[in-house]
Amino acid sequence: MQGKMYDIRQDLIKLETAVATYKRLNGMQDFEDEVIANALLFNTARGAFFGIGGTEKNRARAFALFCYLFEKKRLSVAAFYIGEEYKEGIVVDQDLNKAFDYYLIAAKMDADADGAAFSEEKEYAKAKIEMAKLLIGRKIDLPGVDTSQYYWYGFGCYLCAADDGDKQAEMMLTSLSECHGYAETDDEEDSDGVPLYDFYHPDKLLHRARAGDAAAMFALAQLYLHEYSPYFRLKYTKKWLLAASRSGDRGSKYLLITVLIAEDNICYEENPNVYEVYYQDSTWKKLATRLIEPRHEEIVNEILVVSSKKRAEEIFRRMKSYLFEYMDAQAVDEILRVYFELVNASNSYIRIKPGLPSDDED
Repeated sequence: MQGKMYDIRQDLIKLETAVATYKRLNGMQDFEDEVIANALLFNTARGAFFGIGGTEKNRARAFALFCYLFEKKRLSVAAFYIGEEYKEGIVVDQDLNKAFDYYLIAAKMDADADGAAFSEEKEYAKAKIEMAKLLIGRKIDLPGVDTSQYYWYGFGCYLCAADDGDKQAEMMLTSLSECHGYAETDDEEDSDGVPLYDFYHPDKLLHRARAGDAAAMFALAQLYLHEYSPYFRLKYTKKWLLAASRSGDRGSKYLLITVLIAEDNICYEENPNVYEVYYQDSTWKKLATRLIEPRHEEIVNEILVVSSKKRAEEIFRRMKSYLFEYMDAQAVDEILRVYFELVNASNSYIRIKPGLPSDDED
């Protein structure tokens, strides 16, 4: 740290009065004080960071306010500016690895939540661009990742930022894609069945998907699922599978179910102490027990331990919809397979939790 952390106590003391005044002048009496307080502090911090909006430029003050918003208020959007400070080394000692970590936090936030509504600057997209620069320039160290993968990790970050609608990222993605020089007439595929042309030119695929091409949506989802960087894989895979599903694409509807199951499993494994209990509709248990051998019946337990009950409800809703829409042997086979994938992972006898029947087992 270069010098002592800026003291923001005066900013916090003035905040209560500022919130009351802002609510009165803007007719926002029904809004929560904390939401407005966070927004005002964030705007003050950005003003101090850039020297805009009538606020004197003071990077030390900005850094202290952003740290407060991130650490005390869990505002992910503030992480972008903390990353900027660690990248530039003006207020703190330069540390590009720390900068990357903070960019990653900001890049993962939702566009319509988590503090992003306080700013129209799309920090979640800009963070991906900064990650891409650090990765492609090999300016950071990623434990366990071969440096030969850094370029493709960074290329994937540009793709995600372009998908967010960032124009700079779109230009960089197109420029890098053109450098790959792979001909559209080539029909080779990689080991995951992804056409190499799509792999080297995802900008073209993104353009077709945005134009409403369901096949391109599905192909883009496959690209996100299997290629490039792992940081935002499921988020953008889901985005395009949902879009293709709305267009009636059967493959997308099925793959979306498997991706939702994978997402819940990943979230649970990352934090098994945060979970919800889901009681299955008895219809599913009866269906499964009729179609499997009796000796396996005990695995079809109606009590599931999942990361998100809301997600589990969506999974079952989509499974039912898929079955009722297609009503063929293939649909039954596919749904049973993903059903057992969910049950085998989430069964309360495997994920033993207090208060459930599994807790009584020896």
